[in-house]
Amino acid sequence: MLFALIMACATNPTPDVQPPGELERTGAVLATVNGQSVTQGMLDAYLLAMPEPLRKQLEERGQIEMVKEKVILQDILYQEALSRGLHTQPDVQVLLSISAREALSQALLELVVEERTTDAAVQAWYTEHLVQFRKPQVKASHVLVETEEEGLEGRIPGRTGELP
Repeated sequence: MLFALIMACATNPTPDVQPPGELERTGAVLATVNGQSVTQGMLDAYLLAMPEPLRKQLEERGQIEMVKEKVILQDILYQEALSRGLHTQPDVQVLLSISAREALSQALLELVVEERTTDAAVQAWYTEHLVQFRKPQVKASHVLVETEEEGLEGRIPGRTGELP
């Protein structure tokens, strides 16, 4: 039984099964790595996976080329990892599974937040909790005096009399 499990892990995946982490190579070719195209579609996938503020910052600063270079370098490393069969090693498979679970969990959280934060839902929550937002209004003022004694006596420089 153990031998069969080891052999199953050691065999290469069938040709019709996509290796883990494979991205569709669509759009304009940006570079060729070991005969494989690194494409605009791959770059776009990386950009879409980034938080929007970071993506906008990179665009504004003209640093998309830096992301492009990262995609190319990562494809070089990815192809080498596949050629060495790293994706078939049990410890790497565990890491891939954990990464997939984290990605799915994050996607679910983002979906639920999006579903629950409609204008109507936010307005309903605000209306239900309105009492928490109502605070008595306080009028405060501040008078600056030179000494503590003047403050305690209620004298204001330039005025005569006591504070009301």
